[in-house]
Amino acid sequence: MKKILFCFCIIMIMFSATVFATNVQLNGEVIDFTDENGNKVEAQIINNRTMVPLRKIFELLGCKVDWEASTQTITATKENKKIVLQINNKLAKKIIDGVTTEIQLDSAPVIVNDRTLVPLRFIAESLNKQVGWDAANGTAIIIDYTYFENQLKTSAPALYYFLKDEFGASKNASVVVTRKYVDSDNSKNSNTATITANISENKNTTVTQNSKISFAGSNPLMQDIISEKWNNVELNATYAKENVSYNTSGVMATMIGASGTPTYAALNLGGSGLSELEDLFRNWINIEEKYLNVSTFSAVKSDFNKLCDLVNSNNSTENVEGGTKYTWNFNTVDLKYGNAKLTYFDLTKFDNMIFDNTYSRAYSLINKKVFNYDVKLDELLYDTNSIKLSGRISVVVNGDTLLGTDADVTYRATDDYLESFEYNVKINM
Repeated sequence: MKKILFCFCIIMIMFSATVFATNVQLNGEVIDFTDENGNKVEAQIINNRTMVPLRKIFELLGCKVDWEASTQTITATKENKKIVLQINNKLAKKIIDGVTTEIQLDSAPVIVNDRTLVPLRFIAESLNKQVGWDAANGTAIIIDYTYFENQLKTSAPALYYFLKDEFGASKNASVVVTRKYVDSDNSKNSNTATITANISENKNTTVTQNSKISFAGSNPLMQDIISEKWNNVELNATYAKENVSYNTSGVMATMIGASGTPTYAALNLGGSGLSELEDLFRNWINIEEKYLNVSTFSAVKSDFNKLCDLVNSNNSTENVEGGTKYTWNFNTVDLKYGNAKLTYFDLTKFDNMIFDNTYSRAYSLINKKVFNYDVKLDELLYDTNSIKLSGRISVVVNGDTLLGTDADVTYRATDDYLESFEYNVKINM
């Protein structure tokens, strides 16, 4: 009996020490962990955690890797992020914008066959990538949303730089929105209204933004706004990572309260006023980890291609004094509810997305707190029988820094009541 128990214990010890090879997929492609010398150490499951060869995974995720032999310390750096790991030490450090966070790992980095293995989930999530596990296929899944950012930079650089909005500490911008309403049944009801906004912004660890808004037009709504002293209003806001604070005075204070600090979620906004462009795609797509599998990325990519197909566009590039000018001219096909509500890239949610972009920040807060206007884009698309979007966005870039923006975008919609609406938005910075 003792011999049986002894054998059973040996088997259990051997089983617990067994490491299992597994696959790792990055943006739909299985990673080949063969090094430059032709040697290969597979990704492995150790202590129920996926461990991967260090240099390959860091380089694929765009990091510079340094190795300190005397302390067996690994330091990976990418832009404002730094990750510090040590062999056989479960305590890791994540440093973002100079702020250090210590994290207790479930499985410490180890050396196997002269190759250093590191915990995949910690590495990928520290670099803002989404990670999941497809148990049916024994595969760890990584989705790097900069893929869509890079695709945009290649296919429509003017739109990419406009959305990325990489400015220095301060800037000023002006926005003019002209609304034309045409009643084909009774032309006396047709009218034009104009909203003008001037935005100034300072950017540090938070963003402070001042928006001044004025209204003009002869229609009843504009006259009501002017008579109620809304013709010149001002809103000051500070955008932090988790929330936005605002203050104002006069009639606006009466309407929305003199101050407040709502979270973005409380404002029904996806994302954050400080989210990077990569985060825009991640928040927009918003796939729960439990649904990630080996087919997910190809499905998302197919959806992205459908989104691009909605826009007939042409791009131009020219050298100008001080940098490069990119221009994007576009004209959508007839946009309807059915082709706007894609599986992953759902355009009906896009009006509620907020990210690190001057116009996104101003629009979102003004729309939610000043106008208290919460008609969803899906309702607008559902209620109209024809929508067309056309326009031009031009940017001037020096290196990777956006120096100026000039946009002229027109949105036209008609409904079943012989009415048409046209909004023209002009942006200058």
